[in-house]
Amino acid sequence: FGSQAAYDEAYMDLIDTLFLEVNPIPVKAALGLMGRDVGGLRLPLCEISASNLEKLRAAMERAGLLDATKNSVAS
Repeated sequence: FGSQAAYDEAYMDLIDTLFLEVNPIPVKAALGLMGRDVGGLRLPLCEISASNLEKLRAAMERAGLLDATKNSVAS
């Protein structure tokens, strides 16, 4: 359970952030930040809010998925 607890702790912030808005909005936004072309959203869904996009970007940077200095996918 030790390694699972460390994993949960490391990614819980990101997981929580992915639920700030109705899915799949944050998931598609996260993939977009990673450079993936996931297409648009169908009505009645809309783009992620600017404030939640910044929260998502920050959570992805903390999780090591984005490079904060380059604002791109971490290598």
